[in-house]
Amino acid sequence: MLVGFTCENYASFRSSCVLSMQASAIGEHAETHTIDNPHGRLLKSSLVYGANAAGKSNLLKVMWFMRQMVLHSVSVKGLAAQAEGFKFTQDSEKSPIVFEISFITGTTLYRYGFQLLGGRVDGEWLYRKEKRESLLFERSGPSWSTIELRGPLKALETIKDHTREDALFVTVAALFNNKVAKDVMQWLESVQILTPQSSPVETFKYMGDSEQNMRAVLKHLQQADTGIENVLFRITDTDSQEETVHLGDDFSLTRIRKTREVDLKTRHALYSAKNERVASVDLPFDEYQSAGTLALFEMLGPVLRGLQEGRLVIIDELGARLHPSLTRFILNLFHSLDINLSTAQLICNTHDVLLLDEDIRRDQVWFVQKNQRGESELYSLHDFADIRKDDLFRKKYLLGVFGAIPRLERNAAYE
Repeated sequence: MLVGFTCENYASFRSSCVLSMQASAIGEHAETHTIDNPHGRLLKSSLVYGANAAGKSNLLKVMWFMRQMVLHSVSVKGLAAQAEGFKFTQDSEKSPIVFEISFITGTTLYRYGFQLLGGRVDGEWLYRKEKRESLLFERSGPSWSTIELRGPLKALETIKDHTREDALFVTVAALFNNKVAKDVMQWLESVQILTPQSSPVETFKYMGDSEQNMRAVLKHLQQADTGIENVLFRITDTDSQEETVHLGDDFSLTRIRKTREVDLKTRHALYSAKNERVASVDLPFDEYQSAGTLALFEMLGPVLRGLQEGRLVIIDELGARLHPSLTRFILNLFHSLDINLSTAQLICNTHDVLLLDEDIRRDQVWFVQKNQRGESELYSLHDFADIRKDDLFRKKYLLGVFGAIPRLERNAAYE
């Protein structure tokens, strides 16, 4: 479960920015919208609002980039240099880009972070908390020699020198099967991230795992009134190739990567001129479905897997191609006591203000606003002390009470 994440000097966020999934002390919808655990009560979902180009997508990119670095900093040289620092102040390029995440796996809370400067890892740290927080390792510069190991990680002294200046030590340690480092890597790997550019690949994988998963996707497509009666699905392994992961001059790992082809068709009813059903017709899915149906299909695999396995699901621009009722349906899956049985969480940015009319807690709603210097600022609806739980959140947001809306200049044509 995600507790929260932080970034600084990344993309449009110059100052420290914190998105927290820790539930506040307010009482509304505690049973359905929050998760209790030994480290406190957490939110099942958070919604992020803001004007176009305010930085909403940049906020979600924090999790994406952290995930990329932890999974691939060893195998992809130069990945650290791809971190996009803040561009609009003279001193920002001399300041480190900082990332930190706190999450719970099992009964253990981890706090892991790193900072980048000049395309190199300028710092890295990992803390673990069961009863009290303890430092597991700390790195104070690009060189592997600055890595100080504590407690159960002391046994990794012999592998520190496999850590390049642009690679994360936690990635190296995970590749050497260290359990603590693998906890960090596996949790981040489990995060499902969906963007408007996502493909249906994850839904294909989900459907291919079991007949039960196939039926679950079909059921939700039918509930969405798509006209789809059945899904015909086939995966063919077409090729495989070796992938070499280099850890240093004298050590490497070899993995096998498979290439797959997917054939997906949907079955629809065929009617006579008298409006009588006479047969069925099978159509290529991607050629005969609307943009909204395609978007729903792309989401269903990651969302349903997240709900089954207790994963964090991140959706950039939820509702961009969906009817508001379907956007609400996706959100309510995470709040359902009958469906979300595995502590799954959802974070999304959206322009769908109708969600603010739903049964939403004030600490679930976040706003991103960009100031005149091009800096994005993140703040919560819960920060507004004079807002009550029964206020009309949607109306007040559209009126600009919370900020984070476009500042439109009056055009002479409208005067």
